Amino acid sequence: MLRLLRKLRPGIAWRVGRSDQLDRAGLALLGRAGHRAGQAGEASFYLYFPHLDSAERVAGRLRHDAFAVTIQHGARGNDWLVLARKAMFPEAEIEAVRPRLEALAKGEGSEYDGWEVEIPAGR
Repeated sequence: MLRLLRKLRPGIAWRVGRSDQLDRAGLALLGRAGHRAGQAGEASFYLYFPHLDSAERVAGRLRHDAFAVTIQHGARGNDWLVLARKAMFPEAEIEAVRPRLEALAKGEGSEYDGWEVEIPAGR
């Protein structure tokens, strides 16, 4: 499911859900919103865990993979969000990151919930 956080315009982040097909659709929308191919941007990835210890294990692995990671309570209040950020070239890297994130989440009995990329204002 593709979730648009705000109306399409520069300076807004787009969030994409759980399918590799949605990765491609989200990347196409980034282009229509003003993101240029070959332009680096900060991507944010969302993983949810039922227990803090599993969130911390995955956070450590992501830090080892050069992600900046924060852990916070999930929106439901009874789970934990691991928010992993990394500067990248979305069109070249988003689809390649998905299998790793899905495997990390699945290994802890959890889920990878998609990504978003900020489109710089004025683009």
